[in-house]
Amino acid sequence: MESLDRLESFGIYGLARQLFDDFWKDSEILGKDFRGPELCKQQVRSLDSICSNIEEGYGRGFGKELSK
Repeated sequence: MESLDRLESFGIYGLARQLFDDFWKDSEILGKDFRGPELCKQQVRSLDSICSNIEEGYGRGFGKELSK
């Protein structure tokens, strides 16, 4: 649980999560356009990837792997 708390305090991760949450609100409007569903899918994958990559990188720590 401590690791999750430390990740939550990492500023850019909070911004990425907020961006993802904000997009969900906008996706309802975008989804009404005939191009919207495909654009929504792409945006969700992209925004989710940002959070996932931060989580993965943060989980690696600060050892030898990062100094290569």
